[in-house]
Amino acid sequence: MENPKTLRSILVGLSLLLIAIVPAQGVTAGAGVAGQKICLDPGHGGADPGAVNAEYGLEEADINLDVAYALKELLVDGGATVVMTRADDSYKTNRDRYTFCNSEQADILVSVHTNSTINTSMDGSMALYFHDDDKALSWAIHQVVYGSLKATAPDPTNFSDFGLSRFASGVLLKSDMPAAMMEPLCMSYEPEAKLLDQSATVTGSRRWQIAQAIYQGVLNYYSGVEPPPEPGCHGRGCR
Repeated sequence: MENPKTLRSILVGLSLLLIAIVPAQGVTAGAGVAGQKICLDPGHGGADPGAVNAEYGLEEADINLDVAYALKELLVDGGATVVMTRADDSYKTNRDRYTFCNSEQADILVSVHTNSTINTSMDGSMALYFHDDDKALSWAIHQVVYGSLKATAPDPTNFSDFGLSRFASGVLLKSDMPAAMMEPLCMSYEPEAKLLDQSATVTGSRRWQIAQAIYQGVLNYYSGVEPPPEPGCHGRGCR
């Protein structure tokens, strides 16, 4: 019988190869972001650093902004117009954020965050939504982000799918366009924290991987992929 550790290594290697060849399940030939206007919202900032991992000198606001800039570059290269709710370490209220995206008449809003938990042994991806259209966008991105980041996680066997949660954040609640709030991984998990020190400008860094995964998730959304129907729930009123 194949050694379990060897088999797991082979499977992880195959997953990485598949991600490189077919980066997003559901993406069809010709699908893309060209002509779309996308509002990126790097969470927290200024007086609000978000989650903090003092041991590794990490502040969520810094990670979010760095990832958002890398994501912006990918989207612009793909032909999208990109606006950002903040471009530096400045404080923005939820009202500032959704008002800005609404005034820009963006087609979608993607809010970039980094998760943190009291249980520092936990790692994994989750996505937040409020409206039904938000759920479709969140699911399409999360589907790719979870699979991609699990394959490259410090310990793939410990990388959980925390799924989608309905969250009444002002950014999601009052945006005029489909909006998704992404929590790609847990910066409170030490093996992730060690990797998050490198900038998203460094090819292959963990932040770079997050930006790449969210980008492929956006492509997944624009390919027309739909979330599976919930049991006993059909149509736009489903939550």
